[in-house]
Amino acid sequence: DTAGQRAQKSVTLTVKSDCVVPTTISNALAQPCRENKLVFKHGESCTPQCATGYLPSQSLLTCTSDSATQFTSQWSNPSLFYCDDRPCDAKLSAGLILSESRLEVASQPCKEGLSIASGSLCTPNCLKTTTNMYVGLPASLSCNRNVFTPATFQCQMRAGQPAYFIPESVGLRNIHMQWQAGVIGDCSFTNWRLEYRKVGAPTFTVFAACSSQGASTSLTSK
Repeated sequence: DTAGQRAQKSVTLTVKSDCVVPTTISNALAQPCRENKLVFKHGESCTPQCATGYLPSQSLLTCTSDSATQFTSQWSNPSLFYCDDRPCDAKLSAGLILSESRLEVASQPCKEGLSIASGSLCTPNCLKTTTNMYVGLPASLSCNRNVFTPATFQCQMRAGQPAYFIPESVGLRNIHMQWQAGVIGDCSFTNWRLEYRKVGAPTFTVFAACSSQGASTSLTSK
């Protein structure tokens, strides 16, 4: 029926117009409303839905009017809705961190908070104490429409200065030594280095290699 108000015998009949959802909303699904229709009667609601990786700006739209005497219906939000890049879930339940006990703040894997905007970075919120310092590997995760790359990170103990040296053999032509730093089997430490200089050489040479028992190297003279 045509929107408006008219008398029918002893009854006054009020008809309000329908609301229509356009199919041109960027990044929305082909069917923009979960109710699977485009035309809504006065009083009905549309639940917006967007393509994967996008989030609707409104959770619900209602076909309504400002007063009983306004017969042209409109959506409760005149601008309808738009589909924005979905942020990344940085809650502990999202599975970002492989060891919760190494977090600086319980249940907060990222320093930036529990929700990371698309296009932004998550910095691992690793534990730092007077005795142990953990570093995030990798150093950051990038968020792109609710997806972190890479998907997880670890907090690994950062090495201090080498705890000891073990000269294993000394000869006329070579010296083999082994030293311990960081955690056994952790070959990711980068905050120290070994420098050596052969007799008569003008500069130092930097060398660092890693094995499951720490780090070792062979220095051979020529």
